[in-house]
Amino acid sequence: MTRAYYDEMYDEAGQVRPHYREFARWLAQTPAELLAQRRRKADLLFLRAGITFTLYGDEQDTEPVILVQQQ
Repeated sequence: MTRAYYDEMYDEAGQVRPHYREFARWLAQTPAELLAQRRRKADLLFLRAGITFTLYGDEQDTEPVILVQQQ
């Protein structure tokens, strides 16, 4: 499978890169509800802190807030 983007956790063959293996194990063992709870906390912290990013080429000249997106 060829990806149109770079995935820092998985290599081109779909294998977890060595420096992500411990994290991948933790992620696989962590209950989905705990991950969702932590995602909600991160979203709230980003909103409160005003952490934003720039979309170069965006004609609206806005700085969207970083939100953790569930896939």
